[in-house]
Amino acid sequence: MKIIALLTFQNSIIFAYTLIGFISLIAYLPQIMTLMKSKTSSKDVSLQTWAVWSLDALVSLFYAIFILQDLIASIVFGVDFIGALCILGLATYNRSRSGEFSIRSFRIAEISKFLSN
Repeated sequence: MKIIALLTFQNSIIFAYTLIGFISLIAYLPQIMTLMKSKTSSKDVSLQTWAVWSLDALVSLFYAIFILQDLIASIVFGVDFIGALCILGLATYNRSRSGEFSIRSFRIAEISKFLSN
C-alpha cells in the first residue's frame, strides 16, 4: 500500500520531468556526434536558431536556480543549455574551420531579412 501511495499524480509528474531531462541528453548526442565527425562547414545547421535556443536554455536555467530554486528543473535546463551550446559551438567551429564563418552571417538581424521575404 505504501508504494501505491507514493505514486501520486504529483510524484508521477516529477518522475516524468526528471526522465525527460535524461532523454534530452540522449537526444542531443547523435547531433553532437555528427557535428564532431563532420568534415564540412555544417551549413545545414542554423547558427541563429541554436543561438536562440542556447539563450533560452540559459535563461531557463537561471530561472530554475534563482527563482524556482529547484534542483531537478536546474539539472534539466542545465542539460538543455549544455546540449544546445555544444551544437552551436561545434557548428560554429566547423564553419570557421572551413572558412565559411563570419560574424556577419551570425547576426540576429539576418533573421529579420528572412522573415521579411
